[in-house]
Amino acid sequence: MNDFSYDTFQYAEKSIDFLDKYYFLEKIAIKKHLLQDSIMTNRQYDVRLIEEIKKEIQKDPEISKKLLFKIYTISLASCEGNVNKELLQTLTDLIYTHLDEFDAESKKDFLDDINNYISILYSETGDNSLLSSLFENYKKQIKANNYIINGNIPDANFSQIIRISLYLKEYDWINAFLIEHASYLKNKDLVLISSAEISYHQKDYNQTLEILNKVDLKTTKHNYELKSIYAKTLYDMKEFSLLENHLNTFETYLRRQKELSALIKENNLHFVLFLKRLVKNQVKESGLKKLKDDVENDKRVFNRNWILDKLNTILK
Repeated sequence: MNDFSYDTFQYAEKSIDFLDKYYFLEKIAIKKHLLQDSIMTNRQYDVRLIEEIKKEIQKDPEISKKLLFKIYTISLASCEGNVNKELLQTLTDLIYTHLDEFDAESKKDFLDDINNYISILYSETGDNSLLSSLFENYKKQIKANNYIINGNIPDANFSQIIRISLYLKEYDWINAFLIEHASYLKNKDLVLISSAEISYHQKDYNQTLEILNKVDLKTTKHNYELKSIYAKTLYDMKEFSLLENHLNTFETYLRRQKELSALIKENNLHFVLFLKRLVKNQVKESGLKKLKDDVENDKRVFNRNWILDKLNTILK
């Protein structure tokens, strides 16, 4: 024991204390990432001691005031369903104010946190104004070139960027984005799907169908997206007999699908069931009004804005 001075013990104590705090923050970060993943996949994770860790952190004024802890706890709460516009603003301010202080990996993670938060809040509220905020945040990521992981753009991010920019009718921006970033996609089917979405929004239905026919349904991971675009195209072409057959097939596919997360499966299934009712009630005003109420109350249904637009057109 004579070989160890008091300073040595003090240094060791500080080191252990630092490692404890590092462990706490890393554990919360891991929990956040796994929860975000579980929302999109059919996997569930058991990350233990999170509540105990949060309680320990709250006892320590020094670490509970740390920037990372504030960001992690808001992001973690969002994955657990605790979201509102005030917390979104707090999270955005914390990240944007200190953005230049973070390394590239952390910068990407935190901008992703804002994207995830907005997406979850949108699914809870159906507030379309959030889509503009999400689009602007994605543009910041693209400009900073920090949304590319190991030379690739994640499929989910790419698809969301396309859907939001289409909703906002940013057609020139989308086409430039596709040209510049298509090479970063491992899944080349997404380029075709995106092109089909653009053709559909520009009402070039024959081109849409031609593009969809180029995708191999046996190998693609995006069957539900293809089937959705095909359904919308058939509806606009007034091919209702073909559409009814397609929706029956689509419904069977979703009910048998085991790889999709429960959230994605449910939201797509609601789209199919709502669209079936829309076709069935084309000339029945009372049925259409009831359908509109149901769609407005369902904040998460896939293609919600599209269904409401079709209903509003008929009910004018």
